Parts: sequence; structure tokens; C-alpha cells
Amino acid sequence: MNKYIPAIGIVIFIVALILVPRNDEVISRDLAPQDSSSNAVSSDKRSQHSSQSDTFLTQELLQRTENHAEQNYPDRPAETVEDFRTPMQHQLAEVAEAYSYNARFPPYSQPLAEGDWGALNPRAFTPSERPLSNAPSLKVAIQLPQYVLDRNRDLPVTVVVASEGDSSNSSLIKVTGGQVLIQHSAGTTAAVPLVSATQQGNVETFFATIPSTELSSFMDTEVTVAAQLKLSDGQSSAVTAVAQLYQSTANLDYLGSAYVDGAHLVIPAHFAVMSPGYYRVQANLFSESGIPVSHLNASFLLSSDNDTGLMKVHATTLREKGIAGPYVLTDINVMRMPSAPGEQTQYGSAAETSYPVAGFPLNSYSEEPYQDAATQQRIEFLQKLSGEQL
Repeated sequence: MNKYIPAIGIVIFIVALILVPRNDEVISRDLAPQDSSSNAVSSDKRSQHSSQSDTFLTQELLQRTENHAEQNYPDRPAETVEDFRTPMQHQLAEVAEAYSYNARFPPYSQPLAEGDWGALNPRAFTPSERPLSNAPSLKVAIQLPQYVLDRNRDLPVTVVVASEGDSSNSSLIKVTGGQVLIQHSAGTTAAVPLVSATQQGNVETFFATIPSTELSSFMDTEVTVAAQLKLSDGQSSAVTAVAQLYQSTANLDYLGSAYVDGAHLVIPAHFAVMSPGYYRVQANLFSESGIPVSHLNASFLLSSDNDTGLMKVHATTLREKGIAGPYVLTDINVMRMPSAPGEQTQYGSAAETSYPVAGFPLNSYSEEPYQDAATQQRIEFLQKLSGEQL
């Protein structure tokens, strides 16, 4: 096993050199100036998804190599073609095959699966459950719809309380109520009472809505959501969560009529633009019955005079899924990219949570495959390393 260790390090280094630059190139293309009607669209989610996939493959390669026992190859019949490749070359061949498969799909139109949590949950808020310091038998978590929140919209806040032991035991400490508010160095919102919404076994859920009128005075900033709880023993306790408020810089008002252009399904997106700049728009395409189809990622320049961007789905992705539509576009994430060093990413919003998108027969699209010359060179290099015949 020890003789494979140097080779393992070399392979990981080579794979990293091959895979990582592709992600950088995607980001560079995203931020390059483009005409809004051009086909220059890209995806950092695609990059993240591709990077995660490549990392998984590299880890799998390492694990399989470590588990590979040294073996002797007995004499084979004369008509059998000998495979003189090393175990490491076999693993490289598997990496090349997986990389070649993923490269069939453009970064702006990746197949979407039910397990693609990051793509399905943009701006995700991850709740953290923790015991109360003065009542450790109670574990409490604040839940928010997203981490990045539009300060011009009402904010629903859910507080989940899980207690240990039998809920019918009257001697156990319980949460009897409370209130929620937003805290920041610039000020604090008015407190909103928590109302018990549901109880299932030892888990009770409380709910409150902070009105947008309380949030609108805050500038784009990170804030603390605080839940102040009343306990049945007369004490009180508090739990907090962090979120980011933003003022929308561009609002997706509506989608134009989708159409076929060569190998693409083109979806025009119309915006009300408050702050011009380069925008990245991510979204997910589903069938009408809820089957995930594609994760979309587009970049374009928006201004008051140029308020339309084109989102595109490649026919290779649609054929891979075998779904001709109609579709539903949802999970929309609008971001204004930094235009100068030190500037932060800003956010936009969408008027609706989902939009209908027309579908067309799959044979309406051209058979033109997606190809990227740099990616193809990397695939060929991997194949040479693996000893495959090109």
C-alpha cells in the first residue's frame, strides 16, 4: 500500500490543476461585459455543483486506490487483450469518463436533481437548535425563510421548541409565550408577540410576523433576530439568529414568451432596474408536475434603458431529462455583482415565487452539442494519463 502513496499525491495534484481552472474561467466569463442579447451566460452554482462533483470523484478515486489490494495477474488465453494499465490509470479513466459526462452540459444550464440542495435552496438559512441556559431540557431553534431577506417584505419568524421527557408532565418547564424583534446597532424594531401555532408530541411551534414597516428603516446590513421567551417557572430566556436585510436593486417583473433558438430554449426576463450594473440571475426549471429539470444561471448588463436579460436552457439538458414542457421557473436569485474592489454583492427580488414557461417538442431544437475547447483539452489530457486510446 505504501508504494501507492506518492502516486496518489501526484494524481490529486494533477486533477486539481485540471478541474479548478474551469471554475475560475466560468466566473471570469460571468463578469465580462456582454450584450444582453448574447449567448454569454454562466453559473457559479454550476461551478459549485461541478466542483463538488469533481471533489467527490477525487475522494472516491483516493478511497478506491487505498482499498485496492496488490494482485498477480495469471496467464490469460492468447486471444484475450492484455490490459497493462496500472490501478491508478484505471481510476484516472473513471475520472475522465465522469468529467467528460459533466462537460456535455453548459455551466449555464445544468441538469437539476432532487438532491441538489444548494441549487434548490438559494440564500438558504440554516437553523441551529440549542438548549436554553436556564432550562437545558428545552432546545430552541429560530427558523427564517431565507438568510438574505428583502426589507420591504414582511418577515415570518418561526420558533421551534423541543422538550425532553413526557409533555404531559406538568412539572416540566415549558415555554408559555414570548416575542420577537430585530436588533442592530442602529436601532431595534418593535416587539411582535409569539403565538403558539402547532404542537406535536414534545415539539411546539410558535409563530410571528415582523411587518415590513419595521424593517424598512434599516439599511442593507446584517441584523440579529431575537426571540425572547417566557417560561412556565416565571423565568425568561432568549435565543438569536443572524440574517441579512437588503434593498432590492432590480425586480424581476415578468417573463416574456419563451422561444426556440437553435439548440436553446430562450426565456426573456424583464426587470424594473433601480441600480444599473452586471447581474447574475439563478433559477430552477421544473416540469409542471414538479420534476426537476435544469438549474439556470445567466449573466447580463441591466439598466433602465436595457431592462431585459435572456435565460437559456440547452437542448442537451432537456433531452437528458426527456421533458418537453411546459415548465415552471422558480427558486429565483437575483444578484448585482460588485463593480469595483471592496464593493459588496447586492440583491434583487422577483415579483412572484414562480413563473410558467412554455415548452416545445424536443425535436424542435437543433442537434448541436455544447462544446468547450478548453474542457475538451483537459479531458484528452486525463485520457492520456489513464492510458486510454483517443
